[in-house]
Amino acid sequence: MITGIQSIWLALSTDATPVCCEEVDASNDNPSDIMPIELFGSIAEAITRNGWSCRVLTNRRALPTAYLDVCHRIDAEIIVPSSYEGAWMGMPMAVVIDQNAETALNERLVPARVILRVRQASLGILAGQVEALLGHVTDVSLRHPELLRYSGADLQVYQGQLEQLGRWMAAHGRKWLSYRVDCLTDGIVTNEIGECDAGSSHLAVGSDGQAHVCPAFLHSGQGSGAFLDEIAIPDRHLFTRAYSLMCRSCSVDHCLRCIYHNKTSTREFCVSAANVCKLAHVEQRGRASLARELKTRGCWNADWNDPIAPTILDPLELIEAERDVLAPLWRQPGLLAARPEEVSPGSMLEIIHELQGIVRAVHRCAEEGVAIPHEYLLADTPLSRARRRTIEAYRDVRFGPDCPTIREIECAVLRRAEGEHVCVNMGSEK
Repeated sequence: MITGIQSIWLALSTDATPVCCEEVDASNDNPSDIMPIELFGSIAEAITRNGWSCRVLTNRRALPTAYLDVCHRIDAEIIVPSSYEGAWMGMPMAVVIDQNAETALNERLVPARVILRVRQASLGILAGQVEALLGHVTDVSLRHPELLRYSGADLQVYQGQLEQLGRWMAAHGRKWLSYRVDCLTDGIVTNEIGECDAGSSHLAVGSDGQAHVCPAFLHSGQGSGAFLDEIAIPDRHLFTRAYSLMCRSCSVDHCLRCIYHNKTSTREFCVSAANVCKLAHVEQRGRASLARELKTRGCWNADWNDPIAPTILDPLELIEAERDVLAPLWRQPGLLAARPEEVSPGSMLEIIHELQGIVRAVHRCAEEGVAIPHEYLLADTPLSRARRRTIEAYRDVRFGPDCPTIREIECAVLRRAEGEHVCVNMGSEK
């Protein structure tokens, strides 16, 4: 069994309530079939054997007694939609409320917490809804399934709502400590980094018993194998903060780092979507605003974290600003002239990307018969030497069918620069 896992999300049906950034098909009024009890029992035994915690996701149908018994055995938290037809089950329960469908809590249920799925069109009423929910529960988590569509104006509205909610909480004096709104309070009263950590510390299991990196991928068709068999998640370390170049040096510790949004937007698990970064920075501003309100009212504890409001929302803005002021490390001749092989991996990646652009441009010039300046090709600079070292290992590698090698492209380019009529066409030279 895969190592390093701490908890499991277990979906009992294909239409189990979405809990984070994913969507499910709500057009079918007939709830889907539930996971076979035998499979549920076997998965529960594996969870118990490994000492993992478990969150069970279900649809609106009331859970049969046999399933409730299994949930009791593994001390699971049951997560249900607000339309759940059953009643409180005598165990930890979370209720998912979607701003698209409802705004009030189902009075039949007695949840320990609420997961509020925020909608773009309803951002302007968010603070009032959370305040109303905190009148029934003390723990509210916010999720943003439409985050990738948020505009700059939407993020400004969201920041204003967080600041309004912070003023409401601070107005309760010391009682505010009894409330938890994950994106506001966690970054003040806890020292731990707040992130989803899906794929690294947590896995999801679908109703067919297949494992996935998180619940958002349950409907993606991208499984990682049967949960009860050997699970294969290639390059699982890439899910962690340490392997995300932007995240590992970011000052905002409380960010979900949603790998589903990342994969959807950038095609990479460890490359943050722009709006994921912006949301986290807006929430940091909300925490800083709450801290100011608490200090003003004399409710501040010196042991708490004192959030600093970021001046930018997107870390890429800071990277671009630094480029305007300081030359990148790989442009410093002294370093490269001495030991070009010691350029950092991040800088080398940038060199490779620039080189790829040059190769494409040269290839196009050769195809179009455009002359390339001779001095550009023969320039002997620290940067050109670093580039040559970078691609040396790949010079004769053919990356795809009919694709020319770097050496073949170089030869064609040099001949073209010397005035010969050379045409590079998918590996052939004439």
